[in-house]
Amino acid sequence: MNLWQSKYLVQKAISFLPFDWGLRANHFLSLHFGGLRHPVLWGYPKTMEMLWLLEQEGFHPKDSVCVEVGTGWDGSSALTLTARGAAKVHTFDLHRHLEPRLWQLAVATVAEKKPVNVDHLPFSPPWDELRGLLTAPVPERVAYQAPADARHTGLPDASVDLCYSHAVLEHIPVAILREIHAETLRILKPGGFVYHYAQPAMHGRKGSTSIDYLTVSSATWERWLANSIAYENRLRAKQQVELLADAGFEVVRSWTTSDPEGREKLRTMQIAPEFKKFTPEELTQNFVWIIARKP
Repeated sequence: MNLWQSKYLVQKAISFLPFDWGLRANHFLSLHFGGLRHPVLWGYPKTMEMLWLLEQEGFHPKDSVCVEVGTGWDGSSALTLTARGAAKVHTFDLHRHLEPRLWQLAVATVAEKKPVNVDHLPFSPPWDELRGLLTAPVPERVAYQAPADARHTGLPDASVDLCYSHAVLEHIPVAILREIHAETLRILKPGGFVYHYAQPAMHGRKGSTSIDYLTVSSATWERWLANSIAYENRLRAKQQVELLADAGFEVVRSWTTSDPEGREKLRTMQIAPEFKKFTPEELTQNFVWIIARKP
């Protein structure tokens, strides 16, 4: 058994615990053995990156009303938006993950304009200039709603300027994604923006590539490896873009990056039949940025 398969099997086992116990176990493992041992507030640079891209398309955050799908552990994305002038950020999380210690760290980090961690991007934001545009974050402007369902926000029709997510879409079943997009279309103002950054790649993949999990059929994946603790829908970047178009949005722009190790391994890998309709480039795209608008 491969290391990546073992990781998914452990999460599958945890998911059979009473749900609150499973969440607590995952929370404990993340804080003491996982990525939260040395927290990186990646929502902070990701949001500045998002705003830089959106401002090129005519969106400006000052006095805007925004909706975030997937708050995460620290709330740094919503705080960064308030530091750029957003009037209100409604942030929805299916489970209550926000960690008070990390929330306070996020407030301090954004207020102090600390340097950002730059991922490999298909573009180069002017980070120093963007940090200069930040003011102190305003936590009171963040409405944290969890447990909450982004399919049913309760917000009025045409009342929101921007709906967005960072590394969330890949964790949502397709049927639910369609409903979230429908709700987004309802609450956005005409001309309002949608922004999603997603990772169509296997997560937590030490010793493997972004596409190793594509060797497993959908039936086997759903029965033995998919789990409610850290669900992955395995949608390709192309499919994420198509779902937004199908929901009625005008896709303005999208960017992707590829996994070179996955591309090389693909030469000798036996992909599951349902993924053979994709080109090698579509299979190995590991990050996607999407900007869309409500007509």
